[in-house]
Order: sequence, then structure tokens, then C-alpha cells
Amino acid sequence: MNILVKRLIIYVSGLVLVALGIALAIRAGIGTGAWDALNVGLEKNVGLTVGSWVILVGVIMVLINALWMWTKPEFSSLIAVLIIGPFADAWLWLISVEPRHFLAQLLLFLAGLCSTALGLAVYLQAGLTPTPLDRFMYVISAKTGLSLGASKTLAECLALVLAWSLDGPIGLGTLLLTFLVGPLLQFFMSVVPLRPDDAKPSR
Repeated sequence: MNILVKRLIIYVSGLVLVALGIALAIRAGIGTGAWDALNVGLEKNVGLTVGSWVILVGVIMVLINALWMWTKPEFSSLIAVLIIGPFADAWLWLISVEPRHFLAQLLLFLAGLCSTALGLAVYLQAGLTPTPLDRFMYVISAKTGLSLGASKTLAECLALVLAWSLDGPIGLGTLLLTFLVGPLLQFFMSVVPLRPDDAKPSR
């Protein structure tokens, strides 16, 4: 298989898994990831869909990343959110279940957490442009010297403050995802070696 085609398949597959994780966490009802809580809060207070806010927040983060690194805006990274946004809305439409018992909610959330972390590990290994949010993770790492896992956790904490201010769905799940997605990302990066030989994670 052509290496570029393989990289594209890996890239899109990872982003679809991330979108699935977003939808599962929202449907679990015990709190979502910080960025997703922000998007849900924006949906509640402003309108539009969660997927639409995935795209719009992505545009804002492209500009923030460029200003912090003093570089040109990386508009190519919007390709990722243009995939995640519609797929997140599609998964939310397909997954209508909203469990009421805590154990079922927790299991659904954990499935979403694993799907998100696995999706991140898969698409990052394609060596193509990361999402604006994950570029933010790389920017933090470059500016502070922190590991990718620690930088991911710090970015999630910053988003958590914004989500709280908009009354987003913050709960136990939010705390779990905020502090576990980074370590899980590191774990899946080490055990899912999908990156083609000529691909290097974008930084």
C-alpha cells in the first residue's frame, strides 16, 4: 500500500475514534473532557452543535498557537477538526443511549476515554498535521519542557476553567479524563506502533 495512503487512513481512523470518544463521554452523563465540556457549554449558551464548536474553537486555537510561537497560523490543522466535528455530531446522533445507573454511566465513559486516547495515539502516528488542540499540547511542551502527557494534562486544566465558566457538563468524568488522558496517550503511543517508517509526529 502506498505510504501516503496508509498515513491518511491512519490519520482519519484516529480522528474518527476521537470523535467517538467525545460522543460516548457526553452520553455517559457524568462529565466530559474539559474541551468537550467547553463545547457543550457553548452549545447550551450560544447555540450551534457540539461539532460546530469543535471547529470554531479549533480556529481560535490555531490563532493562539501562532501568536504564542510567533509563527504563521497553521490552518492546515483545521483539516482535523473538520473531520472530528461532523463525526462527533454523527456519533451523538447514532448513540442515543443515556444510561441512568452510575455503573453503566462509568463504563460508557471509560469506553469513551479509551477511544479518545487511542484515537489520539493512532492519528498522531500518521505524522500529519495534529489538531489545533494537540498542537497546543506540543506548544506547551516546547515552551515548558514538559512531556507530552504532562502538557496534555495542563491544556486540559486550562480548558476546564473555561468550561466551568460556561456551566459545561463538569463532573467525575471530567476529572478522570483531565488527569488520565495524558498517561493513556503515552501508553497507547508505546503499544500501538502504527506510524509509517517515513512519518514523524508533527511538532
